[in-house]
Amino acid sequence: MTSDSLLRISTKNQFGKPWLIKVFCFLSYIVITSFLTSATAAQIKAYAPPKYSAVVIDAGTGQVMYEENSQEQVYPASLTKMMTLLLTFEALKSGRLSMNQTIKISRRASVQAPSKLGLRPGAKISIKDAMLAIATKSANDVAVALAEALGKTEENFARLMSRKARSIGMMGTTFKNASGLPAYGQKTTAMDIAKLSMHLIKKYPEYYKLFSTKVFSYYGWRHRNHNGLLWSKRDGLRYDGIKTGYIGMSGFNLAASAIKDNRRMIAVVMGGKTRRDRDNRVNLLLQAAFDGLFWPQEYKSVYRLGKKPPQFTVKNDPIAEIIAVSIKPSKKSHVENEENVQLSEMLNGQKYKKTKKCRSFSKRQYKFRRRKDRQKSI
Repeated sequence: MTSDSLLRISTKNQFGKPWLIKVFCFLSYIVITSFLTSATAAQIKAYAPPKYSAVVIDAGTGQVMYEENSQEQVYPASLTKMMTLLLTFEALKSGRLSMNQTIKISRRASVQAPSKLGLRPGAKISIKDAMLAIATKSANDVAVALAEALGKTEENFARLMSRKARSIGMMGTTFKNASGLPAYGQKTTAMDIAKLSMHLIKKYPEYYKLFSTKVFSYYGWRHRNHNGLLWSKRDGLRYDGIKTGYIGMSGFNLAASAIKDNRRMIAVVMGGKTRRDRDNRVNLLLQAAFDGLFWPQEYKSVYRLGKKPPQFTVKNDPIAEIIAVSIKPSKKSHVENEENVQLSEMLNGQKYKKTKKCRSFSKRQYKFRRRKDRQKSI
């Protein structure tokens, strides 16, 4: 018997029949393919686009001026630090903490992901500087250090945060950490964030001023507030807070408070696509709320971020040609000057019509159009 025949016999006895090998390979391919498909589907679901939601509340009366998906659960991101500061304000008011008291940065706090001050383990920071670092820089390492100082551990402090949220009516909110970094099960709603903002303004006005700090200096480093609307003076609104937030799963979040004519409005936008679109959306919502105007139900979907609003014009009135929003006076409108009265009457009647194209006019085109209309009237 030759060596080749011996090799064939040994190979046949070792691997069995060839068709069994083919069946085994086919079944293995099916199992591996199904596993990879399920893993890919789970990954796509985990990185789904963030949900958009918004709400505007009158801080004086608590009346909801506008809302869109305000009860949808979303990721709070760094808006979580609003609750971290709320419990800190509560401890300061009760005497458990003092402004000049220092807290120690643990190793766990020092390794938190940015944004952070970058303090080393063992470093100390005062309560006042810690609150400013959170309100302006949104420092994750300082937020964890505060949580460990108040709750001994961040996990225990998160339970205190969730308990406090329930006590002020935030029924759709659960906190899992003090910083807002990604954590399984950490959810909130736009309406709950608006309630939290109103609670901070009413219960702790002496500490709420921290949210209006534009620049925070610490050991020679100047940290600019992430809320760019604090520098804005558009449409006569004066912004005085309160907090921004961003992670990949949440999008760009913002809770903002603005004052105009001795009235305060709170707007919350969750799931913005970019920082600029988020800020513009907040400014648009607050301006409409202060004017006592609202969007009709059929145009709510038009104002989702990234979409152009319809254009409305009024005959022989160049001012109306730059109006980019279809607005009608609400039943409980707060109209205080004659210009708003005229605008409300104009838009409430049948004088406006929808144009075929949505066009935006530049300042130069707008001035030329007004000059041309004056010549016609002369």
